[in-house]
Amino acid sequence: MASSSGNCVNFSTIPLQNSIEHKPK
Repeated sequence: MASSSGNCVNFSTIPLQNSIEHKPK
């Protein structure tokens, strides 16, 4: 179960970082 939770968090972090990097642009 811990692995599943980690995957979910990773997916949420990827789009968040992408949005932040595109914002300053």
